[in-house]
Amino acid sequence: MLGDHSELVRLLAEIFELASGPIAGWPRGRVSLNEHEAAESIGVPQHVLRDLRLRQKLSYTKVGRCITYRPEQLKALLDQLQCSDSSTIETKPQNSERS
Repeated sequence: MLGDHSELVRLLAEIFELASGPIAGWPRGRVSLNEHEAAESIGVPQHVLRDLRLRQKLSYTKVGRCITYRPEQLKALLDQLQCSDSSTIETKPQNSERS
């Protein structure tokens, strides 16, 4: 029997990650994905990953001529690009009256 609540939470997190993969849609048993597969797995067009890679905003692995992405590289990108609910753009109300 588990004696610690944090141990139970850790085990459940491990089970969930094993069941769902590191990123939803990540093929089970794959260490890395090519650019097309990686873009598809996170739901963006392939050119987005290419542009971020060329601007050195996204780390990648190059094997021969093949560009690949590991789950932690894509997760770091998603974490970096995550927007908070409080990040809204405030606009000044237009004043219809002229002074």
